[in-house]
Amino acid sequence: MSINSSSQINMLTSIDIKRMKDDNRVAELKLVIEQRDTTIEFLKRQCDFLKTKCRESGTKRRELEDEINRLWEENQNLSIIKK
Repeated sequence: MSINSSSQINMLTSIDIKRMKDDNRVAELKLVIEQRDTTIEFLKRQCDFLKTKCRESGTKRRELEDEINRLWEENQNLSIIKK
């Protein structure tokens, strides 16, 4: 009986060790998933930020283009008046 008890204790210990390893893997996977989720959230925020900046720069470019066209036309009008 002591041999069986001893082997059962050893089996339980090896099972416990395996469970601990599995728990560590689960913890590592949870950490990886958490990091992935954090990265995804960061990339979503970055994408939204870049979309906003792109729209703003497009608007600014159109405004500057209109200003250049207005100044060019004004310059042409002044050239006509000088002649």
